[in-house]
Amino acid sequence: MSNIDELESYLDENGFVAKEDDFRIRKLAIETVQSLLNGWVEEFFKEKDLNLDSKSSVCYAKLFASGSYAMGCFSKNSDVDLVCLLSKHFTRDSFFKDFKIYLQREPAVKCVYVDISLAIVNREILPEDYLDAKLMNSMDEISIKSYIGLKSVDTFLKLIPNKKKFVTFLNCIKLWTKRKGLYSNTLGYLSGTSCSILCAYICTNFENLDVFQSIKMFYKVFSEWPWPEPVTLTYVQEGSSNHQSWNRHIGGDQVMPVITPDFPHKNCTYNVTLATKKVIVKHLKDALEVVKKIERRDSNWDTFFKMSTFSEDFKQGLIESKIRYFVIDLSKNSMIKELQVHPTSFTYRNKFGECLTKWLVGLQIDTSTKSVLDIQAVIKHFRYFVMNKAKQNEWFKESMMIFVDSLNGKEINPVDYIPNKLKDFEPTGK
Repeated sequence: MSNIDELESYLDENGFVAKEDDFRIRKLAIETVQSLLNGWVEEFFKEKDLNLDSKSSVCYAKLFASGSYAMGCFSKNSDVDLVCLLSKHFTRDSFFKDFKIYLQREPAVKCVYVDISLAIVNREILPEDYLDAKLMNSMDEISIKSYIGLKSVDTFLKLIPNKKKFVTFLNCIKLWTKRKGLYSNTLGYLSGTSCSILCAYICTNFENLDVFQSIKMFYKVFSEWPWPEPVTLTYVQEGSSNHQSWNRHIGGDQVMPVITPDFPHKNCTYNVTLATKKVIVKHLKDALEVVKKIERRDSNWDTFFKMSTFSEDFKQGLIESKIRYFVIDLSKNSMIKELQVHPTSFTYRNKFGECLTKWLVGLQIDTSTKSVLDIQAVIKHFRYFVMNKAKQNEWFKESMMIFVDSLNGKEINPVDYIPNKLKDFEPTGK
């Protein structure tokens, strides 16, 4: 088998090759939600004593697929990203509260998770051409963010010269980032959007490469990229008084900018810090060497996709609950040479029935000095920050507490940190 055949087989075995049934199930889910949305719109108009003007409900509310599903680059367990366009008759509260209540009382097909973002268009009815850029003039900033996600999919599909190659390529990169603990936009790593843009950059600038050579080029180009030079797919238009667009000279999100292709352009890696950038680049360089070995038949895809042995990569560890600002403060300590937060939290109940969530933060400490690492001030500040936020949002409970433990890597039992989903519970403990 060729390297490409072996890769496709590996992706298939790990649920990263979408089958006909996967598309069918997701299509059914979208149709079901659209049908329920139509019913809610009709009920909404009746309650408000408004006239539908003999028009279909989809003239006022319409769902569109976006994200990985719309591009055909999704795994077996992926949810479906949807963008809902609503006319001026609705508000965010009416959608996220009233429509939610409507859904709860209606029987639905429970086959796949859907993630819906909302864009409200300040017009009586929705236009037929939903990709018309002028629509943004009838939206607020929050709606524009959702709408850009919808437009970006259309742009991607137009830019990519070979969709089949792109799908395999992107699925490979996404699986790799997840296995290496680099897939979390919130924590300052990569995301589905940034991975898509980076892969699209390779596909559009090196059209004649096959999948394997594209993967090799990906790691070569971005491990050597002159950050903070931005990665762009299209000409970056300047912002206007109505729409703010990314500007390399303005703002603090300049560490590792990856810019969305549609106006108004945004940096989809704005959470990347100097610390997380260092981790990402290190993994890119390591991956390039493995890919070269695969090319020489001295290695294989099992090695390439090997799950990051987090506790083995760092001599010290911290277990925490919550994240990004804590890590940013830690990175300012000169004794910490390297740090990485695991993007997956670990939630469970202890023997007392209390619910706990753990985060693992790996630290590599400079041992060349006789100084002792002291992060008590950082911990104290973080506790105050989190608790204060909780009180401001009125969801603080006296039983909520934050603990920080220091562990040597050898003390961490991997079995204790296997990600698990504990849903539908009311936190009662620490």
